[in-house]
Amino acid sequence: MRKRLNTKRRGEVVELAFLYKATKLGLIVSKPYGDSAPYDFVVDNGRTVSKVQVKSSNFKIKNGYVFNCSRHEVPYREGDVDIFACYVPDYDAWFLIPAARIHPHLCLIVHPHLEEVRKKYDRYRDAWWIFGNEEYDWPTVEARAKRKAGATFPWKRKGNTQRKTHSSQKRA
Repeated sequence: MRKRLNTKRRGEVVELAFLYKATKLGLIVSKPYGDSAPYDFVVDNGRTVSKVQVKSSNFKIKNGYVFNCSRHEVPYREGDVDIFACYVPDYDAWFLIPAARIHPHLCLIVHPHLEEVRKKYDRYRDAWWIFGNEEYDWPTVEARAKRKAGATFPWKRKGNTQRKTHSSQKRA
């Protein structure tokens, strides 16, 4: 009989899963010494570094999985974390969400099982491009400027001809 993991142990296992996935994609991943940093990892793509806080959730409310995005019920301060890496084990789904999209909220809800319904954080599912690794397209300064101007943006893997349009872009 397999022993159920407590939250601390489950967090450690999910951190290992993040480390494996990011390293497999060619990113350099470092872990700060001790537990006092507000983030779990520093991810280096060769051009920039990002502070990453890894979260996991099995807690389902209504139709979504809830992630606690606070430390001891206090929101992370701006600049503490760059990216939240949220993992839903039931669906083997990673959501890589910029902290600026969450701040100052204490939690977020993702819906990995509702693929037919568009939800707030869907664009960040398996969004490994957010770290700027070469296998994925990622938002450069020029791409963000074009996106703000209403141009299409490649959210998918390179080589995929499908493009998502920005929500402010009018469809014909």
